[in-house]
Amino acid sequence: LVERHALSVAPSIGILIELAARRAARAGAKTACVVGDPKFGGDGIPQLPGALAEASELNAMLEAAGFACTLAEREAATKDAVAGAASRASLVHLATHGCPDGLFLAGDADPTKPSLSTADVYSLELSAELAMLSACDTFGGELRTDGVVGIARAFLAAGASSLGVSLWPVDDRATRELMVQFYRRYLDGDDAAAAMRGAMRAMIEAKRWSPKQWAAFVVYGL
Repeated sequence: LVERHALSVAPSIGILIELAARRAARAGAKTACVVGDPKFGGDGIPQLPGALAEASELNAMLEAAGFACTLAEREAATKDAVAGAASRASLVHLATHGCPDGLFLAGDADPTKPSLSTADVYSLELSAELAMLSACDTFGGELRTDGVVGIARAFLAAGASSLGVSLWPVDDRATRELMVQFYRRYLDGDDAAAAMRGAMRAMIEAKRWSPKQWAAFVVYGL
């Protein structure tokens, strides 16, 4: 499918209409919050060298494209710092460990208790055109009659227009490459779905990566 089409998922037609109206009402400020490889506590959560390199490289790309960036890596990527920077950003990129109920940030030690939980995200006020949750399992959650409810739905409810989310545990190195390919296209003017399609096609053409390594990501929302 991705070789032939640009794909995205919306929770409902009503939410899609609301997201389109939200985008039309927003100003075009170019600000970014970029998080990479928070310094986790103890040995329960391994560090992510690929996510650290990913954040640094994408921060440089965004600055070159005219974004005013806040980069939070390692010890600086605390819950308070990330929530504050994300609330002011038109683009949010979070390269860390994740799960259906949240994202892990600096100081987290228990792999079952992310400090930025779904409930925390619902309480944020976001104005992000794009929030990229570059982490494992960020499109999971509880299946209800109106779809899957988890961290991805919370980001839309908090104000983000489009998300990049993952369906299963993702590879650290491959995700870095996919994200670089995505932002090259996104910053050149492609919308999120077209940029993700182009990035995935680049991963196919490179013949170095299996579909399991690049196919987890979904564009969700507008």
